[in-house]
Amino acid sequence: MSKKMTSPTRTYDGVVYQLKNLTICEELSEETLLFGGDLYADGKKIGYFKNDGHGGCTDGYLEPDVRDLGAKLNESLGKYPTFPEEEKLQNVRLNLEDLAEMLAYDTLAF
Repeated sequence: MSKKMTSPTRTYDGVVYQLKNLTICEELSEETLLFGGDLYADGKKIGYFKNDGHGGCTDGYLEPDVRDLGAKLNESLGKYPTFPEEEKLQNVRLNLEDLAEMLAYDTLAF
């Protein structure tokens, strides 16, 4: 039986992001982390994000009433590198899907 978790928070441009109802399955993860959870921005659910754990990208499904907000949040996040510690990857910019994956991995650190 899966246990629902809540990730630690990350803040970008004053917006607090967190995954809730998060399920992680490390034992079935292959090249990437298998997870699924609801992404919240400043306490408002903006969508469901998941990764199947087979090395593919994280997929995001925005709530219909927040698509404009999702676009604004993606634009805001685009100012930040996904991998700030690796100079050669500075052109890879952060987006909601990457952020959800980072929050899932943050949960494992605790």
